[in-house]
Amino acid sequence: MDFAPSLRRPSSLFPWVALCLGLLVFHCGGNATRGYIDTSSLFVWWGKQWFTDGAETEHGPLVLLLSVWFFRRAWRESAETTSRRETTAGWCLMTGGLGLHLVGLISQQTRLSIVAFLLFLWGWSWLAFGARAGRAAVFPLVLMCFSIPLEFLTDEVSPKLRLMVTVSTETISNWLHLDVVRNGSQLYSADGSFHYDVAPACSGIRSLVALLVLSLVIGRLSFPGWKRTALLGLLALPFAFLGNVARLLGIVLVGRWFGQKAGMDFHDYSGFLVFLIVLGLALLTARIIRKCQPSPPEPTSPQPTVPAVPRPRATWAWTTLLLALGTTGGLSAWVIRLAPSPLAGIRLDAEGNPVKLPDYLVTLSGQNLEPTVEKEVLPPDTRFSYKIYRSLRDPNDMLQIMIVLSGADRSSLHKPEICLPGQGWSTPPGEVRHISLPEMSSGDLPVTTLRISRKNRLPDGSEQEARALFTYWFVGSEDVVASHWERQWLTATNRLFHLKFDRWAYVAVLAPVTKPGQTGEDAAWQRTQDFARRAVPQFQTAGLKK
Repeated sequence: MDFAPSLRRPSSLFPWVALCLGLLVFHCGGNATRGYIDTSSLFVWWGKQWFTDGAETEHGPLVLLLSVWFFRRAWRESAETTSRRETTAGWCLMTGGLGLHLVGLISQQTRLSIVAFLLFLWGWSWLAFGARAGRAAVFPLVLMCFSIPLEFLTDEVSPKLRLMVTVSTETISNWLHLDVVRNGSQLYSADGSFHYDVAPACSGIRSLVALLVLSLVIGRLSFPGWKRTALLGLLALPFAFLGNVARLLGIVLVGRWFGQKAGMDFHDYSGFLVFLIVLGLALLTARIIRKCQPSPPEPTSPQPTVPAVPRPRATWAWTTLLLALGTTGGLSAWVIRLAPSPLAGIRLDAEGNPVKLPDYLVTLSGQNLEPTVEKEVLPPDTRFSYKIYRSLRDPNDMLQIMIVLSGADRSSLHKPEICLPGQGWSTPPGEVRHISLPEMSSGDLPVTTLRISRKNRLPDGSEQEARALFTYWFVGSEDVVASHWERQWLTATNRLFHLKFDRWAYVAVLAPVTKPGQTGEDAAWQRTQDFARRAVPQFQTAGLKK
């Protein structure tokens, strides 16, 4: 006789109608960022993030399968209990998810809409099947959060983790007397037998998130409660770090003993090493935790089936929820079709492109350039103005200026710290500076400046270090900010509270440092200020005195 409690199906069509309408809302009106992935479907946008080459969320399909399995397993072990309080809680979760989705849609934050969808599913489980089912759905939905693409991990955490892994490998290598030299994220031997650059993909973010999911799954299968599962998940962070250090150290050892090519071959096939190390550490830790804190013994006699309690119809909850779904769907369709403002913080020509930069800048002569990679990568409605200035007396005395005008998608613009490493530049943390500019209402122009450098290979095979000052800022229709995050915040708040869909312009100035020491850096900064004082009042309207 089977005494396992089973989950009773809801007694009306209301839950299924609400679920179908919810899926339709998130599919047809779930995404307002149409620049890179041209779809209004939240599910298509989310899924394409899993199958893009080099994406940090390639583990998404596995997380989905695990979540579905845990969902089904938890629901089969749940028994239904109901009360009016639980009905209200489920209704609040679902309507709260719909409201959060509208916030994400208006502010063009699709990841926020994904969280809203998971919240909607949680509320539906609670409202349709009872509180026990709602509580059982928590762990699968938490797992699904790890399949959400998170930009800040790649932009903010990855460079720091990348440097930590490199520094740790250098320290251990020198303890072993391997004579390893580090330059930023690059490792090379003193005798020149190998040279490796720790790429962003090797920082460990991808393996960190995937192994965190693995540790949580092991914890959930090993322990009945949340505390020990969460502890095992937290321990995955140092475990994944140790695994990546072990992998990089192995590459260095192989390269030292057998040469550069052997080290690269080991790199290509050593990804499983990190997996095995962390898996072994997670299983060993789970075993130690079980020995130190054994789980309470399970009852020997079978538990009687919990009787199914008749669910109240809660007609008020389902009726108002269906009205909220219809309203959300209509608002979603309206928001997606809203066009951005034709205004911008810079002057535009008759065709809507950024006004051309001046032909001469003090003693420098300008030459127009046509962006190539940028046009291939950025959305097609992005506009450019690109120029290089050179001195007729000294060819090394130069400036590169680029203005990028965003299109309808806020993601048309991003931090330059993302692109510069791909061009070989190292990007240490930038600093905010202010250029005195009397034409500005504030009296100065806020900018972010990076001291960047890279190795250039000369024709004779030797390498020479190139240094430069990279200065940038963002211009909205009314605001001028130095930070990417300030721009993101203003974009979101303007869209959310004022329904103001700004187009932003990104202005970047690259000034090579051609002289050694502080003298060369001061000269590069002076050229940047000369450009700001000479050209900014000509092509910028935001922030200028009226």
